[in-house]
Amino acid sequence: MQTQGVHGENAPGHGQWIRPQQASNKHVPGPIAAQPYDPSVQPPPGAVPPGIRPPMPFQARPPQPMPPFAAQTGYRPPISSAASSAPVAGNSLPGYPAAPADALTPQMANMNIQTTSTYKPGRSKRVYAPSGDIPSQIQQQQQQQQQQQQAVYPNTQSTGHIPPPPGVQPSTGTPYSAPLAPHQPQAPLPHPVPKSKIDPNQVPSPVSLQRKDQEVYSHQQYGTCSQDMQFPLSTTDFRAVDQGNCNPRFMRCTFREVPQAHDLVRDSDLPFGVIVQPLAKLHKDDDPVPIIPCRSDGPIRCRRCHGYLNCWCNFVDGGRKYICNLCGFDNEVPEDYFSPVDMTGRRMDMDQRPELRYGTVELEVPQEYWARDPHPLHLVFAVDVSWTASKSGVLSTFCTTLKNILPTLPEGVKIGILTFDKTVCFYNLKPTLEQAQMMVVSDVNDMFLPLFEGFLVDPRESRSLIEDLLDNLPKLFEENKTPSAVFGAAVKGALLSLEMTGGKLHVLQASLPTVGPGALKNREDTKLYGSDKENKLFVPQDDVYPSLAKECIKHGVSVDLWLFPQNAYVDASTLGTLSEMTGGEMHYYYNFDRTRSSVQFAKELGYSLQREQGYDAALRLRCSNGLTIDNQYGNFHMTNSTDVTLAGIDADKSIGFTLDHDSKLPDRSMAYFQCALLYTTHTGQRRVRLHNLCLPVTGTIPSLFRQADLDTALNLITKKMISQSTKVSLLQLASDLEKQCVSILAAYRKYCAADASAGQLILPESFKLFPLYTLAMKKSAVLRKDVSINADNRIYHLRKLKAAGTAHTMRWLYPRMVPVHEMEGQDVIPMERLSYLRLQPTGLYLIDSNHTTFIWIGQHISSDLLERIFGVSQLDQVDPRMIELPSLENPLSQRLRSITQSPTITLVRQGLDVESEFARTLMEDETYGHMSYVDYLCLVHKQIQNELEKEKRDTLMASASIWAQREGHYEDVDSKDPSYYPKEHEIEHYHLSTRPYEISEVTIVRKTTLKYQTQEIDTSEDEDDDMDDVEDKPRSFLDRLVAIPLIHDGMWSAQHLMRQYAIGRVVADQTEFAVRTVSPCVENSVANRWGNRSLDFVEQRFPAVYTPTEQVKNKMGDALRQARCAPHEACKKALSVLDRYLLSEHRKFLQRIMSNPCPSQETLEQWMARIRSIKSRLPQRMQYLLNPLLDAAQQEYELLRSEFQQKHTPVEHARNIIHLQKELIVIPMWQSVSGWIHGDESKKEEATNSS
Repeated sequence: MQTQGVHGENAPGHGQWIRPQQASNKHVPGPIAAQPYDPSVQPPPGAVPPGIRPPMPFQARPPQPMPPFAAQTGYRPPISSAASSAPVAGNSLPGYPAAPADALTPQMANMNIQTTSTYKPGRSKRVYAPSGDIPSQIQQQQQQQQQQQQAVYPNTQSTGHIPPPPGVQPSTGTPYSAPLAPHQPQAPLPHPVPKSKIDPNQVPSPVSLQRKDQEVYSHQQYGTCSQDMQFPLSTTDFRAVDQGNCNPRFMRCTFREVPQAHDLVRDSDLPFGVIVQPLAKLHKDDDPVPIIPCRSDGPIRCRRCHGYLNCWCNFVDGGRKYICNLCGFDNEVPEDYFSPVDMTGRRMDMDQRPELRYGTVELEVPQEYWARDPHPLHLVFAVDVSWTASKSGVLSTFCTTLKNILPTLPEGVKIGILTFDKTVCFYNLKPTLEQAQMMVVSDVNDMFLPLFEGFLVDPRESRSLIEDLLDNLPKLFEENKTPSAVFGAAVKGALLSLEMTGGKLHVLQASLPTVGPGALKNREDTKLYGSDKENKLFVPQDDVYPSLAKECIKHGVSVDLWLFPQNAYVDASTLGTLSEMTGGEMHYYYNFDRTRSSVQFAKELGYSLQREQGYDAALRLRCSNGLTIDNQYGNFHMTNSTDVTLAGIDADKSIGFTLDHDSKLPDRSMAYFQCALLYTTHTGQRRVRLHNLCLPVTGTIPSLFRQADLDTALNLITKKMISQSTKVSLLQLASDLEKQCVSILAAYRKYCAADASAGQLILPESFKLFPLYTLAMKKSAVLRKDVSINADNRIYHLRKLKAAGTAHTMRWLYPRMVPVHEMEGQDVIPMERLSYLRLQPTGLYLIDSNHTTFIWIGQHISSDLLERIFGVSQLDQVDPRMIELPSLENPLSQRLRSITQSPTITLVRQGLDVESEFARTLMEDETYGHMSYVDYLCLVHKQIQNELEKEKRDTLMASASIWAQREGHYEDVDSKDPSYYPKEHEIEHYHLSTRPYEISEVTIVRKTTLKYQTQEIDTSEDEDDDMDDVEDKPRSFLDRLVAIPLIHDGMWSAQHLMRQYAIGRVVADQTEFAVRTVSPCVENSVANRWGNRSLDFVEQRFPAVYTPTEQVKNKMGDALRQARCAPHEACKKALSVLDRYLLSEHRKFLQRIMSNPCPSQETLEQWMARIRSIKSRLPQRMQYLLNPLLDAAQQEYELLRSEFQQKHTPVEHARNIIHLQKELIVIPMWQSVSGWIHGDESKKEEATNSS
């Protein structure tokens, strides 16, 4: 009975390259050639050389009951039928140890990653005969599998899952339901049936983690320098005591112990950085930030790094000097700041110096720190009064909302109001007037400020005028028929009013601005939604609004943008550039509803005006020696390489910094970080807010994982990912995020749990929830492939999340679900996991989502609970259009209202209302084509195993490559010394069948000793005569040729790529046969002699031919870095020649030359058609590598066509085409090659593995 069908591609002789000496010498290791089986030479069937994982046959499942529909469909589950293999567990072969991956088989046998594959009906390909007593064997096998499974996942129940038949899709956890009318009944969503044997209760959950953390800090405070208390989660409502480190709400590092060197960060693949939220809101019981009065000569700063004096600086020389904790420089203490120190170095006036005691302080600064005279915050409201804004209710809603907010505005704040449609109207609100005066600017292309006094007024002094104006504005523009509004002119006019003082601009826009300065085109293309080209809509149309944003930043003006499109496209990516660059915020109300959306707008506008905020700010992060800032992420603008410029800053904005190492940090040292925010408060005071952080240094990867902070890391990863959204497709971003998740978990498995069984899913305690949050991100509106999410909505989520703090990001990824019926009698708010399986028909659940609060009401809820929350006794009496919860006089109702954070609520009554949007918040369920949490965890597990196997193969290949050691030298020794001949087991040690071109490394044995670095490889003589024959044989031409590194690696890469495709495997097999056929000819003495002479000549003239591939790539990379400016210099010289040295008589000749490349439109079209045809025939990997050039060709086609349609002079044509070649051909080619050479591992791996 033959069993070769079981072994697949790893079986001997199946698609492997055969060594030339193998047919003539039995001692040459490697894949066995196709010849009669000889037990003395060949291993048994199924055996593999040392160091290689045994082949994995398909798992034979036990017989299962026939499903009810099997008789109709003709489908039968796969049945194990091998008598010889029935007693063998898993993938083991008789007489050989089980493969490491076999431990995974019983645990993952029925998981989604295996059972979702469709089995083809018909004859099974397994060559097994039915066994005698199958049931007893199956029962024993199931018991063994269950025992192994419970070792990793306790309480796992074994269920006989039957894979779906062909053409039948497995049922999802929450099926999609079409939109229904508000009162149209709907069948309740069925509870999803788990498709795997893993108990969902045993997988990691953020709910239990957050609940435990909240219970810890409900009755105690967190000391910021405490070593015996766990670091609080960002979602925990905790009280903090400043002990020298700042409150974690202000600044968090991705590690609680800083890595000592860059190698640790590289090997662990963990993100290294800091998230700063400088004006974060504190707990109500926390002490306020201490304010330090202004010194005459300003704050004390280090003379070298300009860091501020803080509590981590050491005073020396009796208190006359202090050592900067950031750079180690000795600084003189000013005389007016001097204080003696005690014997421990502590200043005597420490208790009177808050800056020497606390990690967070605010310093008042003198005039040298002023960009302009500080003023209380000035607010300008620019309101769209076009036909769309007036009819949709945006104007009336704004007027009502601002009228209610006026009494709550902070003292000292001044406001101004302007309206715009096809003109811009300014309103004089001077308190001495009886009514407001309107001043109209009709020339919107030349904006100016029509009044200097009376536009920005104190709302308390001019309250009657403002209220009267707000009452009349809706009536004044009720019949306005202007379809669009001059958005750009309105922003420019508002900026003119604030350029002397700075402040904040709130712009309300209801439609796409198609007139006036900055008019935009409707470029929406619904075909791009959900595709890999959707990110083209994320790039601004032109430079008008980025330039306008830079003007706002220059004058300290931030922009908050409020968009109210009525089922239309408003190009939020272009308009939102104003808020993104200035540190403002964008709000998006799609299909603004006067009844429902007005409540949300009122709450959000009120919160935006009343939260802590500042303007005209600059932020810088400083680090200890050895650390440096690699990059910054957030909504801001950079005017230089160090300072983050923020025209506006508020309590909800955060900035992410990625860090790198300049040098290795000293052992047992401390790493310091200091964030300095220079800003103007809303009361008009210029201050510097300092946040200091001191962390220990570690030199081990296990310590990094143990002290890693997942919340901060996720926020940093999210900011970095969103920053690339304009350059990389959303599909690629999702793929990169998943790869990073796998890479981090694989690194932990490699460095911290290498001894664990291969079948166990080992997760680090700090990052055990990373797979869940990765899945949540892929399901979110940021990355979800969904044509129902338009570009404006996508941009809104991207930019809001890019500036969000850590706590908001975590709540956004995994919202909190509260079982309201369990709240009574509990101090800590109960939480439940986001799964439909957790919903009880008798319960009521609240989910705080991004924009609304979902309240799910079970169909069997008690009347008493309905009475206490809604004031009704029947479920059908609850109004589904309810916007806010009623305020009832009972503790449950009051507490429920207090924990509701979103402005509006959405009621979902089980069996009565649509549950489709509610189902999107259930992150752990399989919804709308996305995996469930359990299935995704299994997928990640499989990818981790693949990553480890791949790394293991790469490591073995690197250690087996002798050519990598050719920088050493060869020393001839006595050929008669038997100690310099290799033994058989030593040859096997270097063998690796997965890299078949390792011919010269193992089979070529010269009578030499190879000395490389400090290691010496001695070989000894084998007594076998056949081995002596091989040793005496001179080195062949083929061996020497294949040993050349570039040829060696190129052939291996080609084979690796070919093996990924069926046709490639056929070609590889044919090539293998050709190699065996040609080998005897190549081994001919004459051919060897001539070939060796040629190689001797090459080695003599070009010794660099044996340079390792990595060194070649490094040298090419260095050359590319040195040639970075070459395209620009070449273009500059070419233009100089055109402008200065071209004679007039050569103009006609130049014109004739310039007309030759594209004489007609037909030639251009034929050219592009040929390029498209070539691109369609390229493999996917080649398309990936050539995409920059193909895109450049497309752009060159477009620009050439438009260029030659213009009536330019020949010189102008030449200038334009030179610029075109530089920007679209030379520079993209250089960037593409440079990125490949410089070792962009993620791109190289993607290019290699894409198929």
